[in-house]
Amino acid sequence: MLREGSIVIYKRTGTIGRILEIVEIAGKKWVRLDSTGLLYDIDFIEPSEERIKEEPKEKVPEKIKEKSKSIEIRDEGNIDSSASVSGAG
Repeated sequence: MLREGSIVIYKRTGTIGRILEIVEIAGKKWVRLDSTGLLYDIDFIEPSEERIKEEPKEKVPEKIKEKSKSIEIRDEGNIDSSASVSGAG
């Protein structure tokens, strides 16, 4: 039985995900998967025994955090914009 929260596989591409919602559009049932956010034809969806691997969130080193806080914008001086710019051809 397919229902919201079920882990499923889309048979045509092997996409695995958790059902976020089941919708009916023009008399056809579709499921939205969390892994892609896309709608898939329910006729090609089947329950999966596989577990979804949670991808670990990357931690930003403290040194990088500190540098990003103290970025200073400096004036690079005057830019010479008097040259003529024209297209190639």
